[in-house]
Amino acid sequence: MKGSFNPTCDRHGHMLTGVGGSPQVMAPFVLPTAEEIALFPGGVGIGSASTGQGQRNGSSAKKRKVAFRIRKILVPVDSERTKPVDLKRTIPLARRLGAQIRLLHCYESPRSFTYAEGDSGFDDVIRHRERNLVRLQSLCSKVRRSWSKCGWLFEDGPLPASILRVSKSMGADLIVVPASLDAASENWSTSEVVDELARKAHCPVLAGKVTAGGKVA
Repeated sequence: MKGSFNPTCDRHGHMLTGVGGSPQVMAPFVLPTAEEIALFPGGVGIGSASTGQGQRNGSSAKKRKVAFRIRKILVPVDSERTKPVDLKRTIPLARRLGAQIRLLHCYESPRSFTYAEGDSGFDDVIRHRERNLVRLQSLCSKVRRSWSKCGWLFEDGPLPASILRVSKSMGADLIVVPASLDAASENWSTSEVVDELARKAHCPVLAGKVTAGGKVA
């Protein structure tokens, strides 16, 4: 089911995808303008959200406007393949919003390790996991040269469930998928991950297009 996807936006501000279609006619990943940001839930960055606040006498609730901003951006990556250049559009977005970036790698041991036997097989899994962790830390260090508000998260678990879990626990205001995750999972393609995030995430999702070569542009 791995294929290309075309991001569109539903009435909740989520980016939805349509599997299939010609990659040449699909819109590329672009930074949202101030007007587009205002269309996010609550008018992200410049708008407000209304919350109900009951009066002490038990009468009808009074609405209070609360400013809403994007302060935390969760960026799922494949630490083995994602490069700083893949984040060249995400970093300026975070800088513009003054938001923190959290690079997330969701680790799944390769299926081939299932057949490993003995202590050597177990050691191979440990080394593979540690190699992914070190590469994630290295990627984060390189991103910090351009934007200091960058951290990393290493989660054991499958895509996209781990992304959804981490997003909710950290209170992410935006999920950005700037690079292909096809190689990070043997069960999910990038387009399928984005579609699942768009339907279930508690915050908006931004994603680029998947080209014919399997890369996100």
